[in-house]
Amino acid sequence: MSQQYQADAGARDEAVEIEELKDQIIQEIKAKVKCADEDSDPKAYILPVDVKAAWSQWRIARVLWLDPREDGHYLDIIYERMTTFLTILIRIDADRCLQRSKPRFVDLFFEGTTPRIQDGMLPLEPGAINFLSTVRKKEAFVDMQYRFCPWKIQIVSDHDYIVQIDSKYRLPFEKQPQAMPIGEGAFGEVSIVPISPGYLIKSNNQPKSDTIVAVKKIAIQQSFEKEARNLKILTKSLARHENILQHYAVITHGTNSYVVMPYARLGDLWQFMHNGKSPYNEPMYNFTDNFPRIIPGDVAVPLIRQLRNLSNALQWLHHSLVVPEEGNFSCCHMDLKPDNILIDEHSSSPVGVWKISDFGLSVMNETSRVGTVRDYISQASVNTRPGRIEGTYTAPEVEIGHNRKEKIAGSRGDVWSFACIIAEVLAFALGQEEEVEEFFEQRRSDSPQKDNDYFYTKKSNKELKPNQTRSVEDYQIRSAVTTWLDAVPVKYPTPQNWAGCWAETVKTVLDVDSATRPSALELVRLPRAKSHMLTT
Repeated sequence: MSQQYQADAGARDEAVEIEELKDQIIQEIKAKVKCADEDSDPKAYILPVDVKAAWSQWRIARVLWLDPREDGHYLDIIYERMTTFLTILIRIDADRCLQRSKPRFVDLFFEGTTPRIQDGMLPLEPGAINFLSTVRKKEAFVDMQYRFCPWKIQIVSDHDYIVQIDSKYRLPFEKQPQAMPIGEGAFGEVSIVPISPGYLIKSNNQPKSDTIVAVKKIAIQQSFEKEARNLKILTKSLARHENILQHYAVITHGTNSYVVMPYARLGDLWQFMHNGKSPYNEPMYNFTDNFPRIIPGDVAVPLIRQLRNLSNALQWLHHSLVVPEEGNFSCCHMDLKPDNILIDEHSSSPVGVWKISDFGLSVMNETSRVGTVRDYISQASVNTRPGRIEGTYTAPEVEIGHNRKEKIAGSRGDVWSFACIIAEVLAFALGQEEEVEEFFEQRRSDSPQKDNDYFYTKKSNKELKPNQTRSVEDYQIRSAVTTWLDAVPVKYPTPQNWAGCWAETVKTVLDVDSATRPSALELVRLPRAKSHMLTT
């Protein structure tokens, strides 16, 4: 056997070994894919840190036919700054620049000892990919590079409020949003989503330490634009309120629209009042694990504090939004309910800190600060056509407005909803989930068809003439609600009669006539509210 034949055979064996090494490296990298089981999925991505973990200077030397003794400097630079770029070349079989023969990788991609292309420059514009000779390879490179360049989500600033992300980019969601649903907003499903570390960026360009967020995916573009505008006004207001959930980002990605928000680790108020279960009776968490400091029978004070905070937050929404260069605004939430009150951890509160969320149905009304307090309250009492049909926590005027197709629902409806929530929290304070369920059953049993648990009812089932609709005079507080509230001080005697005063406050606010119902500003000034909610 000739020496030339032996040399050729050895070269072939070495080339086979290198191809096997390249395959092994690629398989190790593919095993780190995020957001999908296969990296061919259009949502899948791979982090640069996981790419780098599959490489070493020795592996780079083998794949690129470099000599560690002569090319050590290049090996260090390639390992530190070019592993993702090198991986993309291998993935698209751009082997011409990886072979032993000229031109070699170093000759192509270094100017002296300085790399012409680095990982931090990715993704490259098509015009910058002139190192590949064929259109097919260039297109393959353009497509492949986005698998390794997930988008970094910037926490909102005043600029480019809705961030439009090209569909070529992959979002840094390690799970697809629909994989871990935790609830539904007005126009979209909300899910827990882990974001890859380093890909949620604060305004100072530093990565945020939290890597778990809540993501609301909104299907209807008009609804998305409305919610985005509402969130923009809340964010740009000169003042913030700690009991209003601030969001991280509003983004569009291809045909999808998302609101990225902080994840409330203790769930929502509905789950809290139902021992960790969802409205569909699904267990969401272990109540004792989430709220280990709660002492049954001794929880009223922290609950009242959170209700006080929410009443102030509602007042802030209705009366205190001041946006530079745009004006003063009143925000009517229009969908206030326990599901939309999120709970986050707080070291000083055994029941967590409660925050109002989901502004998908909210209505913003520009107001003036000139005039009397009465004028101010009147301006904030914007009326609109209700965006959601009547339900447990909605005011009677929502049902009237739907029937008449009139704009009569507004900020006083938020106050009604809040009073319903106060009543249920009172039930929880007195008897936890058992009393909440008992209160619910009493309301439902009192409905004509036993099919709803509203806090109001029609006075009679009188037949209406053609084109005739009901008015506020046709409604009243459901008798089961009044009966339950009246029984509170008898069934549950408390120090300083706080439970009875709490119940009386609810009765005062549950006025079926929105014209005489207290505003949010007046709510916090009610004598009983002040004595038990504002001084606790």
